[in-house]
Amino acid sequence: MLTRPPQQTDNIALIYLNSTADVPAAAAELAAASSALQIQTIYAGAAITAAGLGVWTPDRRDPATPDIVVQPRNGIIYTTGGSIEQHGGLLDDDRHVACFASNPRLARQQLAGRVDTTQVAPLILAALGYDAQELQAVRLGGVRALPGF
Repeated sequence: MLTRPPQQTDNIALIYLNSTADVPAAAAELAAASSALQIQTIYAGAAITAAGLGVWTPDRRDPATPDIVVQPRNGIIYTTGGSIEQHGGLLDDDRHVACFASNPRLARQQLAGRVDTTQVAPLILAALGYDAQELQAVRLGGVRALPGF
């Protein structure tokens, strides 16, 4: 049922299946074991796109998007060894971060509204004079540039 790599785990789990037809059954198995696995939320199939976690389609045109994303309960880390640091996840503590950008091409400003971390790469590319629409993730994900830049 699983493909490359079968999963990537830490403070979230990314699961790739051989066939997208297996997504409902795999998600149901995870849901049945959610208490034992300390699962808070399971995003499967199209729910991944709806949650803004990637662009999932039944024909898997974007192989970087997993078939299932598992968000464990706060404080739970999935690991086979040990973990001394995190690289981000889906919880508020992972997604609400300060971001500073400095470049002579950027006008000084402060944004008080919501800024998604997915908007950082397009900002950097724009500051370097590149077209962010060249990034597949920007195009497919409908990522908007940071306001004012």
